[in-house]
Amino acid sequence: MNQYKPINKDKATKMWENGCTDQEIAEELGLNKLSIANWRRRNGMGSNIGLFNWCENDKGKVIAW
Repeated sequence: MNQYKPINKDKATKMWENGCTDQEIAEELGLNKLSIANWRRRNGMGSNIGLFNWCENDKGKVIAW
């Protein structure tokens, strides 16, 4: 049985603003990356893929690659 898990919009938005990709946001929030991508598109937010070489979650942890 699939259970709906709402997106923590504040956390997801902050991570997106800090350069995180859909995959990174999804992993941090325990969601599917497609859910994040759809939410981001509905809210007029572009993709961060290829724009940054780092990402910061809401706890200030920098994820670099």
